Amino acid sequence: MNNHRLAAIAVVLLSASCLRPLRVAREPVKNEATLKVVTWNVNYGVGGAPDAFEQLERATRDADLVLLQETNATWEANVRARLTQRFPHQFWLDDAAAGGQAVLSRRAFEHEVLPPTSGWFAAIRLESETKLGRVQVLSVHLHPPISDSGGVVSGYLFTGQTRRHELEDFVATLDPKLRTLIVGDFNESTQGDAIEWAAKRGFRSALPEFAPAANTWKWPLTKSLQLSAQFDHVLYSRGLAPLSASVLKLGRSDHFPVAVVLGESMEIDLPPARGTSLGLTSAGR
Repeated sequence: MNNHRLAAIAVVLLSASCLRPLRVAREPVKNEATLKVVTWNVNYGVGGAPDAFEQLERATRDADLVLLQETNATWEANVRARLTQRFPHQFWLDDAAAGGQAVLSRRAFEHEVLPPTSGWFAAIRLESETKLGRVQVLSVHLHPPISDSGGVVSGYLFTGQTRRHELEDFVATLDPKLRTLIVGDFNESTQGDAIEWAAKRGFRSALPEFAPAANTWKWPLTKSLQLSAQFDHVLYSRGLAPLSASVLKLGRSDHFPVAVVLGESMEIDLPPARGTSLGLTSAGR
């Protein structure tokens, strides 16, 4: 890919310097019920890295529920060997390439796999009794910003509608009466079509409320420059509210894990939260 094409897709749509957090993170008060969720696209190609599973152990140390994307048989074998005591309830949707997913939970859950519609990857819908009561979770890995012919520029510009249609179809399977999380690799920022569609239906992305300038994905261009974006999200419905949300700078994947602690909503109305769009940052940030 030449430098002109890279520059074309590295336009910063929203300056990080203009972003301000809407919430201040806090610790749970005594006896407060919480649910900690971690989502991470672990990258199917790095499962054999020497420290891959140590990094996953660190990212999920005190999590209640973990949603992983791009898992495969190597990831499953090692995670089951090392983390089954921590997460006795697991479901693995194996795939040789990027379509794998996994659910790791401290509590029992019911689940179903939702086949892909207009996108490339399936989704997983699950329900579980938690400290916050019964919660419904939709785990997604939406269409990458790449066209079906492999185009990067056209993919970034024109695949938003595909992700929106995917999410519409997946959300149609949900029970609207339950508190709901939509979690995973959305492959788009808060300005993307799918997330804006979800926002109109009452869902909010937790991470930009606390760390709007945080990037969850990076791709090296040179030794000193990389493309970065906030592509990974934990969307929450009414009845839930985040106490904290952060990006954990761990692992060898092109994505970082996102950790969100949720409590019961106090129904405080906040303006829309916006996170970073695709842009250029210094390598290592």
